[in-house]
Amino acid sequence: AENDPEIDALYDFVARAMRERGNEANAALFLPQLYSILGFLAAMGLDRLGVNDELIIVAIATHEQLGDEGLRTIFAQFRPDEDAENEDEA
Repeated sequence: AENDPEIDALYDFVARAMRERGNEANAALFLPQLYSILGFLAAMGLDRLGVNDELIIVAIATHEQLGDEGLRTIFAQFRPDEDAENEDEA
């Protein structure tokens, strides 16, 4: 299967931004961090550049400071709240 060029561009952007922000981890440490950020972005519905680049930078900075737990906190705050939607229907 061919890779999606837009996903490849996002991958490259995130990896480059992480390095530019001073992440000097070797591949064994860097790749799990990169995949964690990309997984968070995918969960937020962001799979390409140019849609919400600010969120990409926030995700990288948050992961740098707070790790996966920081990303889970953001996700919990910004994902649609299904309970609230269900209350609206009542």
